[in-house]
Amino acid sequence: MILPKNGRIVIIDDEMDNIKEFMEIFSMEGVSFSYFSGSYETLPDPDKPLTDTFLVLLDLELDGSSRGDDATQASQVINVLDKVLGPSAKDRSVIIVAWSKSLNILKELKPRMSLVNMSPLAFLEMDKLSCKKEDGHFDIELIKKTIEEKMAEIPSINLMYFWDNLAGQAAAKVYKSILSSSNVVTITDLNKRLNTYYEELAKAYVGKGVTQNHSYATINMLNVLLANEIGKSDSSSISLDISRDNRTILDLIDYAKINSSINLISQPKALSCGSVHINPDTELKVTGFDIFKKKDEAKQEFENEYNNMISIICEVSTLCDQAQDRRLLMRFCPGLLVPSVLDRHFKQYADYLYISCLLYDKNIFNGKPFYLVLDFRKFFTVKNFENQPNLLFQLNENLLMHLQNRLGRQISNPGLIFADHKNR
Repeated sequence: MILPKNGRIVIIDDEMDNIKEFMEIFSMEGVSFSYFSGSYETLPDPDKPLTDTFLVLLDLELDGSSRGDDATQASQVINVLDKVLGPSAKDRSVIIVAWSKSLNILKELKPRMSLVNMSPLAFLEMDKLSCKKEDGHFDIELIKKTIEEKMAEIPSINLMYFWDNLAGQAAAKVYKSILSSSNVVTITDLNKRLNTYYEELAKAYVGKGVTQNHSYATINMLNVLLANEIGKSDSSSISLDISRDNRTILDLIDYAKINSSINLISQPKALSCGSVHINPDTELKVTGFDIFKKKDEAKQEFENEYNNMISIICEVSTLCDQAQDRRLLMRFCPGLLVPSVLDRHFKQYADYLYISCLLYDKNIFNGKPFYLVLDFRKFFTVKNFENQPNLLFQLNENLLMHLQNRLGRQISNPGLIFADHKNR
């Protein structure tokens, strides 16, 4: 059995004796967890739910609600799940293992979960009484076996849990490599070492021109160290149940979400390298004529999508100029965000166009896939905007460098003038 060990498990039960055996099992396996009795005063702050939860072991009779009917208990469970998980209760990312002495509550709970759009990745059931020995105590081995049997219903999740544990182990190695030093004797020595280490990491990222507040650059380098440690793991010895036969077809939106997870920054910054904004300049806009083979045909087939294309600008300056505060002018390429249904109308051999992979943003085109299309011919620079343009999202370093490479090829293409003897 593979379980996430880095605090991704939540146990909810109003009777500590009921889950003591669970806690012992997880402790023996080195698995971290959070425990809640279900009492409102002990639940997380509404603004700080446990959004990184993967697995919930849930008692269906909480906080004295067993005195009420099944409907009352179901409502109680939903309120507790909402406070503990927050948005994660509705985004199909959490596995819930429900256990109770009375699974009849599920008949009331499941319809109510649907009404509030509460959608777990999987909802598994355990009979609490079947996990007890004849003397009334819970059987640790039986509980462990039962959990394994329930989790075996979705064996494909093991790879995600394995990867999560791998990342945790890699992070621990980074900690040790930084903290371990024979020169550290006192707390003062430790603080001096860490501050110096952080500054050197920041210098590696942005150069010598490190500012007083360089935490952003330091964290980026810690991410590099983490990725390197994960890369050192021996993946050839991994043997997990991944069936090539038991598969389905991914939708376009799945591919768009994968690409955005890889290529977009989760916390974009306005007017930073790779940032994409609403185009505020009416004179440097890209139109359907610039990007489509026959714009009228494109508009006729998908008029609504055509009319709703978003005119944008993308900041394409080099990261080192921004990091070292040497960016005298901001450099932009104008373009369009184009709904994916229009892709077959794109010009095929226009080197001046940059057409990205499929992308996704829940706030753009109502969450439908789209392309970022830039026209290199209209590249321009500006020192300042009178009003800062609206920020949409930001490309990460890899996608930005790919874009810059294409832009450089377009700008540096000299063409060639010659007399063609073949046309005599």
